[in-house]
Amino acid sequence: MSLSWTPPSSDGGSAITGYAVRYSSNGGTTWSTATSSTASTSTSYMVTGLTNGTAYVFDVAAINAAGTGSYSTTSTAVTPSTVPGAPTGATATAGSSQASVTWTAPASTGGSAITGYTVTAGDATTPANGGETCTTATTSCTVTGLNPGDAYTFTVTATNVAGTGAASSASSSVTPSTVPGAPTDATATAGSSQASVTWTAPASTGGSAIVGYTVTSTPGSLSCTTATTACTVTGLTNGTAYAFTVVATNADGTGLASAPSTSIIVGETPAFTSSSTASFTTGTAGSFAVTTAGTPVPALSEAGTLPGGLSFHDNGNGTATLSGTPGVGGTSSISITATNGVGANATQTLSISVVTPTPTSLTITTASLPAGSLYTKTHKVLYSETLAAVAGNAPYKWTLGSGALPTGLKLKSTGVISGKATVAGTFTFIVQVIDTKTKTKPHVQHTATKVLSITVS
Repeated sequence: MSLSWTPPSSDGGSAITGYAVRYSSNGGTTWSTATSSTASTSTSYMVTGLTNGTAYVFDVAAINAAGTGSYSTTSTAVTPSTVPGAPTGATATAGSSQASVTWTAPASTGGSAITGYTVTAGDATTPANGGETCTTATTSCTVTGLNPGDAYTFTVTATNVAGTGAASSASSSVTPSTVPGAPTDATATAGSSQASVTWTAPASTGGSAIVGYTVTSTPGSLSCTTATTACTVTGLTNGTAYAFTVVATNADGTGLASAPSTSIIVGETPAFTSSSTASFTTGTAGSFAVTTAGTPVPALSEAGTLPGGLSFHDNGNGTATLSGTPGVGGTSSISITATNGVGANATQTLSISVVTPTPTSLTITTASLPAGSLYTKTHKVLYSETLAAVAGNAPYKWTLGSGALPTGLKLKSTGVISGKATVAGTFTFIVQVIDTKTKTKPHVQHTATKVLSITVS
């Protein structure tokens, strides 16, 4: 304790050679000697060995050759002190980008009331960070501005009028957290009155495990929740376009929403409801209706080769028409695709049959004759082909009407054209068939003709 005083107004006729200093911890009832003589004319003195926190009073007497004079009046009581001891039991609890720290006051206040505490953060994950502080007059404080996901420890110091004491031992490590980041890559797949949505988890969990996701539609704000990265939103209106956003939630709350998914139209996947076979007749106009189900109504397209005389038309209402007048009989198929943007496209193979009707009157049915080979000494190939007819009354009798067969070929009455073709070229002729007269009166006999040709080479 540093004392100072004013010299006495009289030195007693002899120069002052020093001062005696006393102190009392009981208000002057009893005294202890700080020094019997300072052996100096200085009017200040440092008293040591006092007890911090104890109130003391002091008095001083001057000394000259004649001895020690009277003591001064007693000083005002003062209490010596030092900096506080170190707080103990520092304990941290992590929060959202912050930590709450508590501790026990130091065993020693240093002889003066503690006026405040300072908590300092240390970042064990990224040492270059850290240094965040909070101050308080109590034994708890919240340090803010921490980096989520980093591990932190905390020390506490106490301060009184003498200054700041030593730091406490570091608390155990805690890891602050915050809300998660935004999910990415939200993708929606349309269904009937619903949509399946998938996404990628956020790059940052906020330092705390994600406990769930929420998917929300626009429009309608319909939603679904899940702990995985896929969810199905139901109750949607078919034929309506929707986009979807996703948010992630952890113990700290809900983070930012993802970017919206690409817009989709919700509805019923396309399906064919019409037959997979269609029939037409040569020479006769006809049509076949292709029908589908699905919302929105599917668009229809075809791939493949249609029979001659037929065409395919999408009516724009989920139906299509196959129509026309086919000229040649036979069977074929085309592939029809129904698309409405909902789920997978539907595909149907449509088998088309074109039937040639059986004539009701005598008709030559041979449509054409095959080519023949020129008969030579080194290429001895005979030609033979039988003509055909239907209806009328069999048996038939065949004759050559006009024109000429290739040289070397003959037409028998049975309808067989045969022989050795000895001249090259194309020969066009008319064949005639006559059926048998009816047995009942009136006797009826029918005739039919047809232009044919044979190429010999």
